Amino acid sequence: MGQLDSAGNALWTYQFGTSRVDSALDVQQFGGQAVYVSGTTTGDLAGSISSVPGDQDAFVMKLDSTGTPIWTRQFGSTDTDFVYDGAVDLDGNYFVAGYTSGDIAGTPSGDDSFLAKYSPTGDLDWVVQTDFSDTDWGRAVDTDSNGNSYLAGFVNGHAYVNKYNSAGELGWQYVSDQEPLRLEANAFTGLDVVADSAGNVYLTGTSDGIESPVNYPKGTFLIKLDELGQPVWSRSLVTEEYPFSPLPNEAQGWSLDLDEHGNTLLTGQTTGNVASDVDTVGDVYLLRFSPNGDLLVAEQYGDFDYQLGLRVAADGQGGVYLAGLADSSFLGQSAFGASGFVMHLNGQVPEPSTNLLCFVCVVAGLGFGWSRRR
Repeated sequence: MGQLDSAGNALWTYQFGTSRVDSALDVQQFGGQAVYVSGTTTGDLAGSISSVPGDQDAFVMKLDSTGTPIWTRQFGSTDTDFVYDGAVDLDGNYFVAGYTSGDIAGTPSGDDSFLAKYSPTGDLDWVVQTDFSDTDWGRAVDTDSNGNSYLAGFVNGHAYVNKYNSAGELGWQYVSDQEPLRLEANAFTGLDVVADSAGNVYLTGTSDGIESPVNYPKGTFLIKLDELGQPVWSRSLVTEEYPFSPLPNEAQGWSLDLDEHGNTLLTGQTTGNVASDVDTVGDVYLLRFSPNGDLLVAEQYGDFDYQLGLRVAADGQGGVYLAGLADSSFLGQSAFGASGFVMHLNGQVPEPSTNLLCFVCVVAGLGFGWSRRR
């Protein structure tokens, strides 16, 4: 992992791991004071494990602003445990979301989602395990300014969001209608959640198309929930019939953020022409929706190779950061095989005919993250 400055230059890098397989899948910055990273390991990353290690454990690590480790925690059941996402609240607590095949904090029923809260000093404040009767995976987490946390994931073809208060108590639960979303749920499918200062929640992911009356391709969906977990509006890039706002060919939703005006930023991958006249094997797209769900901007980046947008973040000054994967080359930058990229759009996200790209740099890595402090 590492940190880049505003011009895309590396400030520091830090490499860590065991003699076995280790994966860092989320990184978050807290107020320029600390960096949190989380993921999975099949080894002994923390130096000592308080519980019996399983096939795969989750880990959480805190570093200072220069990339020096402060503490590391490893946790899990005797089975497989996996962390997908993390979020930092205004007090510096770090929340991690994932799934477990065992018993972390409840009665297991196949694979279950979990959400864990760590204090700034590395204490485990609480951990909750979902109690769906079907297999479910926790894939995303966000926090709001009141100390609430929001866990999002998959369950039996649905997307769900659970709201928890600062003590880990369930406030409400939203589960999407299975039809017409028919959610695609696997380890290589994106899903994200973000909350605003008013308690509204935005959820994105990838639906697997609709079988009737025609077979539609995979498409991105975006759902807004109010502070009580009730749907306000939804947008789909699947079909003209539900809800609306179609985009051609396949589109996958991977990541969300909110800009300084409360607009929703959404990135992922499309094989169609979101803002281009040419169909591709996979381009990065960037969409901006107003708080009312109006599509304000559609932008597309890529060439004839494979590109995938994995993370989006507003910089608070009208600009946008995008991170993801690119095969061989991306916007003039070259690498050997699949590599990570980070790009910065300076100023307002341009209309499709305008390109205000400040930099694109190819980096090695799969986990990208920014703190969402609202």
